[in-house]
Amino acid sequence: MNICYIYLGNLAADSAQSIHVREVVKNLARKSNVFLLIEEGNIKNDRIQVHHMRIPKIGGFARMLAVLYSFFALKKILNENKIDVIYCRLYHSFSALLWSKWSKIPYVLEVNGILSEETRIRKQNALYTFLVQVYEHFLFQNSEVFVCVTEKLQKYILDKYRKKKAYWVPNGADIKLFRPIENAKKFLGLDETFYHIGFIGSFAPWHGLDILVKSAPEILRNVPNAKFLLVGDIGRTKSLMKMIRDFNLEEAFLLVGKAPYEEIPNYINACDICVAPFVRERNEDIGLSPLKLYEYMACEKPVVASRIPGLETVKEMNAGILVEPENLRELSDAIVSLLKSKELRGEMGKNGRRYVVENHSWENISDKIEEILARVKE
Repeated sequence: MNICYIYLGNLAADSAQSIHVREVVKNLARKSNVFLLIEEGNIKNDRIQVHHMRIPKIGGFARMLAVLYSFFALKKILNENKIDVIYCRLYHSFSALLWSKWSKIPYVLEVNGILSEETRIRKQNALYTFLVQVYEHFLFQNSEVFVCVTEKLQKYILDKYRKKKAYWVPNGADIKLFRPIENAKKFLGLDETFYHIGFIGSFAPWHGLDILVKSAPEILRNVPNAKFLLVGDIGRTKSLMKMIRDFNLEEAFLLVGKAPYEEIPNYINACDICVAPFVRERNEDIGLSPLKLYEYMACEKPVVASRIPGLETVKEMNAGILVEPENLRELSDAIVSLLKSKELRGEMGKNGRRYVVENHSWENISDKIEEILARVKE
């Protein structure tokens, strides 16, 4: 099968979406030929043809130019190759939708979230939010087949846009890269006499890091030799830094900043437990399938996460503890109980690793996507 995959972003970035695209494309190429249309980055693989677009970065016109450039770039790919199906992440897909209609080539839209809701949460310009909402509705209304990263998003599409086909394919983890590593604390120069509570991510408003900071005093009261290891783009959230200072927690929080993707397993393995304290806003409506969760579990780390749709397997697989979102007492109690039981941490960690290996390797996830594309192609 010849698949044209469109991602108008930087494939080399360490963002969750770039990691997702890299892993899916790489694994789709095990069985199919992939024609990858991107802005920046590269993948060295004989079955992947990378097509770049050099889009000028001109202020607020970047998105408009991306649509224009992708229109002609996609036309060139379709003219020069026999493409069986076009696959595109949401918001990168206007040109793909048009060419699909004109060329009669099946087109699949991947949905990872509701962008109009995210712009509202980030308190972006009201006009911009409205335009995003109009654009989003147009794409949903005119697309026929969807791959949704959460079951909630699948239900959203099926309920709101009738007579569509929507499939649920969650996220995954690189189970070879994310694995148990011994002596990670020593390797990173961390104090081995302390417990480490880890969060690795993008520090988005819906990740609930303010809840973690507010729960820290109670955790430290019960486990004084604990530290919080935060890895991610700290510069994005000045309010979090201020909160840490206001609570006099500078010594308890180790703020690493962004780290290369290949080094993330060392930081996860340096933690005794990992946390994902998601808030209700945004997450409860669309559900979750966070890369961080599967990467934590692949490294055999027990997880404390919010009780949000999509995270039920943490409890079902006995891989960690789920707590009420934004409940400081439940969060602190769960963290303390795990820190005080090495045996429980070990048992939950092994359960999590086993579950991810069997269900959420990128090979497994890409096979599911390829099955859908083959069905659409027929």
